Amino acid sequence: GKLKKAAEGIEEGKDFLEHVIDAQKKAEKAKDTAKDAKKSVEDVEIETKGTGKFISSADDVVFKQSSIDKAFSKHRKDFGSYPDGSKSSVELFKNDVSELINTGVRKQGKYRNVEGTHIYNEDNKQWTFINSDGTMNTAFKLSDSQYKYLIDKGVVK
Repeated sequence: GKLKKAAEGIEEGKDFLEHVIDAQKKAEKAKDTAKDAKKSVEDVEIETKGTGKFISSADDVVFKQSSIDKAFSKHRKDFGSYPDGSKSSVELFKNDVSELINTGVRKQGKYRNVEGTHIYNEDNKQWTFINSDGTMNTAFKLSDSQYKYLIDKGVVK
């Protein structure tokens, strides 16, 4: 009887150890996954280092009234038709630019020798540029040659 009990105890101990070893393996795997994720984040940080503020949505962009007014007066036809030059029309234009920021493709680069983030729609070529300090610079529709240069060089002229 004592021998049988001892054997059962050893068997239980063996099962417990296997369970612990399995848990350790899972913990190591989770650590490796976390390390990979951390490295990915570091890679993104290295990639965007020196490019200033990271823009993940229009909420991260500072819209200076002067920039919006200027873009609206020069380029509003590129974004749609607005009733007039009233504040509410400018606000509609700003909403359309915000929508582009939220849904567009991002590319680091330059506009008129200023570093920042290009955000554009691949289908209709609407484009906006966010300066590296997070302020919106301008917004308009790119010509085919401007679009090609943006894709190739990361620059809009």
